[in-house]
Amino acid sequence: MFNKTASRVLWAVGSFLSLGASCLIVRYPFFELHKMMEWPFDLFVCGAFVIGIAAIFDARKTMISVVFGYIFGFLIGAIFNTNGVDPGGGTTNNFWILWTFALLVCIFIGIVWDMACRCLKRKI
Repeated sequence: MFNKTASRVLWAVGSFLSLGASCLIVRYPFFELHKMMEWPFDLFVCGAFVIGIAAIFDARKTMISVVFGYIFGFLIGAIFNTNGVDPGGGTTNNFWILWTFALLVCIFIGIVWDMACRCLKRKI
């Protein structure tokens, strides 16, 4: 019993630290790329929440997908973002939308992956 609990905690802490390192790297060294102060932290908080829930259910693939989704979403946003103008004449950018959507898709894929593996494990 202890080994299973210790394993869950280790996976959760490792995922959380990886997500935190990704957040720090994206937020500060790459600030000029995205120019967002709060959104990288908001996505970090969302990811940390998902990692916490995934740790309760021992959903390791979901934990991995959160960290991957944070980094992947940033890259997708950096590559495919476009500037625009809102109806009032202010400038807009869709970086945050792309980043958020990619993160959510990766989280969803991780959840489905974990559920599929559990269903397959039960059938065997």
